[in-house]
Amino acid sequence: MRLIDADAFISEMNNRIEAAIKWGVNAIADRCDDIKLRAEQAVATFCEASLTAKKMPTIDAVPVKHGEWIEEDDAIITGTCSVCGWFAIFAETDVTGMPYCPNCGASMDGGKDDE
Repeated sequence: MRLIDADAFISEMNNRIEAAIKWGVNAIADRCDDIKLRAEQAVATFCEASLTAKKMPTIDAVPVKHGEWIEEDDAIITGTCSVCGWFAIFAETDVTGMPYCPNCGASMDGGKDDE
């Protein structure tokens, strides 16, 4: 999924609609029916895209945190989330190999600085 700024998209579509209308007016002035038809189709397409963007649902996006399990070197297998510091005894909580921290939700892919 790729998040976009719908307001910027709508603004760009409106700019393109205005340009298409100007182009269509010039084509009409030249009395070229084929170009007039193409301009009308282009304007209709841009208007439809703009209306579709306005109807699209919005989401609350949260940046993904990236971290790793920092394992202690002792007899009991323990680990700490590098993002939030949550401490786990892996034998008891069974978080060994978990792709996410159950405390903060960080992706345990070893990324640094939220890469």
